[in-house]
Amino acid sequence: MIRNPTSTGIFERLTLGFGAPTSTEIDPTVLWLVTYPLFFGLMFGDVGHGLLVVLLSSGLLYAKKKGTRFSEQSFAGLGGLFNMILDGSGLLVLSGAAATVCGLLYGTVMGSEGWFRELTGLAGPLWFDPFKHPMTLLKVSITIGIAHVSSGLVLDIINKIKNSEYEELLAGPALWLWFYLTLGYLVLAYGFRMISYALSNLPTVLLLLGLPSALMLVARIRVAGLFEGIGHWMESMLASISHTISYIRIMAMKMIHDVFSLLFLGILFAMPVYLGIPVFGFLTLVMILVLEAAFVFLQSLRLHWVEWFLKFYSGSGVSFKPFGIHRMYTTLSRS
Repeated sequence: MIRNPTSTGIFERLTLGFGAPTSTEIDPTVLWLVTYPLFFGLMFGDVGHGLLVVLLSSGLLYAKKKGTRFSEQSFAGLGGLFNMILDGSGLLVLSGAAATVCGLLYGTVMGSEGWFRELTGLAGPLWFDPFKHPMTLLKVSITIGIAHVSSGLVLDIINKIKNSEYEELLAGPALWLWFYLTLGYLVLAYGFRMISYALSNLPTVLLLLGLPSALMLVARIRVAGLFEGIGHWMESMLASISHTISYIRIMAMKMIHDVFSLLFLGILFAMPVYLGIPVFGFLTLVMILVLEAAFVFLQSLRLHWVEWFLKFYSGSGVSFKPFGIHRMYTTLSRS
């Protein structure tokens, strides 16, 4: 039986989209309230674009509350898609608000630093401009990835403790977290110099990374057998690297967003006003507010379902349905 606050309804649907929780694992629905807006905002951050998303999605939310629905066959068979957008309008409002806040941190309005300074009265971004400092955003993305993956392993540790699975706890998330936090520290402390540091300090690195890795291998073999244990161990080692690298998509999506924004600003200023404004508005609506926003949503969803959920959440449960008698057939008789 799933019990979450009413305000988390849309996030509960995203959780159930992966699968219903079992009775022995944590339901992560409430945690989406923190991580989803953060990821979306960092990838889509811009004051102007964020406010436009809030404005448009607020209109959709109002239409939803009024009971607006479309038939499946309407709009050339896209009625179902539009109904899904209406159902997710609350999430779009939250996403737009997060993008607006991150836009203040990045210092852009519709991709323009000048418009930001004029409209806000601020001398510059409250944090940094990602387009001018991409390596800073890269480090931020990796830091968020390490924190997010680590939180998934911590949740798995809690699951194992609650279920008294202490042997699985040691063979799985406990030693993996030790290895992963050590690897994360080395990546954040030395960056691209990590390989040269490892070669020049080989005994120390072997101790820091090799000890938890070797202990995990032995524990995995003890729990699952030789070949399956080695397979699980290799999967954990590879996931430690690949899943962390996957969070670089936060930086990549922000870079794409900035390139589109600057390109459309260039088109606006290169054309006469009567042509530039309509073209700029159309491109912003279609390419950024529709296509890019949808793509950012999918990227954020992937970071939750793949990089995070697979650490602690199986989604193999069966949703509770109360017992009841439902009429299936009606027999008509003449009186």
